[in-house]
Amino acid sequence: LNGDDVEQFRRLEHKEEDKEFTITPRKGQFVVFKPSQDMAQTKLNYVIEPTPSQFTKGVIVWTTVYGNIIVGPTATNQESKTDRSTDEKTLLQLRSWGERVVPALKAAEVLGSYSGLRPSCEHRDYQIKAFPSQNWITVGAIRSTGLSAASGIGDYVASLYEAIKRGEPVSGLAYESDLLGVSDAVESPIPLQFEVKPLPTVPTLRALASDFQTHNDGCVEIYGKRMKVTHPISYFGMSSFR
Repeated sequence: LNGDDVEQFRRLEHKEEDKEFTITPRKGQFVVFKPSQDMAQTKLNYVIEPTPSQFTKGVIVWTTVYGNIIVGPTATNQESKTDRSTDEKTLLQLRSWGERVVPALKAAEVLGSYSGLRPSCEHRDYQIKAFPSQNWITVGAIRSTGLSAASGIGDYVASLYEAIKRGEPVSGLAYESDLLGVSDAVESPIPLQFEVKPLPTVPTLRALASDFQTHNDGCVEIYGKRMKVTHPISYFGMSSFR
């Protein structure tokens, strides 16, 4: 969210007037449902998505690993980079949408709501650009899709860095990734160049939820340490998991 502010340090140092991009926080609000007993027996085992637009993928309905159903996100631009509040009008709209596409949600309990901010900007694509003479590579405006694109982004940025280090031009860099797709990687995994020490077995989801509810401290124990549960999906899920 502060990528354009960081980019401004480079501009000021090199006395550049034009901004490369401006981050506009895009708020997405969500509603979390706990299905009724009848609905729990006929689980929603697929994701319901509307036809996406240039602006957003739209409001999605899906089931979490905890068995709760989430409806969201919305996509509303705002000025504040810290305001993650939710509002009643939007939450009612989300609930109405969820009940329309999954009528059984009318009997479901609403556990709560949450929101997140995505770093949108005036350009449709990610803002990735190298400035060789300044020893600087900008990587900004990476929105939700950056999660699935992270490996490719990292690989591309590494290729920019290597080109700068070799003194080669980065403009029009011919980039061909040697990363394998998921299916190919499963069939032909790349051998690791270092030793991986096995970790202790992670507790089951049921054990983690039981720990969370028993101690009531907002944490779970993993590898002998109390870890704070911070994501709303896990927080609501562990609170209601049976």
